[in-house]
Amino acid sequence: MIDTAKIANIKITEFDLEMDPALKSDLSSAISSHNILAIGESHGVKENANIYYYFFKEFGFNTIALEYPLSIQSALTHFIDKNVLSDSLLNRPVGDGRFNLEYLALLRRLHKERMLKNLFCFDSATSTKTWNERDASYAKNFLNNYNPKNKTLLIAGNWHTKKETFTSEYETGELVPMCKIISDKIGDFPEIKIIYHSGSLYNFEIKQLDNGEIFENHLEKINNMNYLLHVKKATPITLW
Repeated sequence: MIDTAKIANIKITEFDLEMDPALKSDLSSAISSHNILAIGESHGVKENANIYYYFFKEFGFNTIALEYPLSIQSALTHFIDKNVLSDSLLNRPVGDGRFNLEYLALLRRLHKERMLKNLFCFDSATSTKTWNERDASYAKNFLNNYNPKNKTLLIAGNWHTKKETFTSEYETGELVPMCKIISDKIGDFPEIKIIYHSGSLYNFEIKQLDNGEIFENHLEKINNMNYLLHVKKATPITLW
């Protein structure tokens, strides 16, 4: 079971990334177009929390949008403010790795350091929806909470943060991700996909990763609004 002592023992540190000044300026300019940066993760990686802490500090975000059920948003806010865990958090399973102690520790630290102004969730958590229906609801919920005056870090699985339609052997037909819908509505904004080159993650089980060896973490620009963050090694989230 989750408890606040376990969360307090999780150390959130700034991700080890030395970004080229010109690339950092380029990304900052891209973010300012709509005050959004979408980061596409693989769930269940401990380093993700450190990555998001880095981007909050370096780029001045004040709002975080999470691929979490709407039903736990008030419990998350209460935890951040009071360091009290409600039953909806205490009894929540790890599942696909989205919900983890590292993220709770991250939210507490951002709050304590007065960087986090707003938090909202966008997963309607309706299991009967098709993939496209679910992502359409993700986009709708995001847009209902999005305020262009706030600088928002949008965090979701890397399929959802794509800004083009795609197909997959695991789903039927053309897939329309949430960030495609959002960008069609408000205009293009930057997206970073995280590539983990080695290590492992937790998504219902421990899964190994092998995407070729690299010697340092680095950000790569693909085109005008799309980037890859290359991460040397992934570590599974802390389980309870």
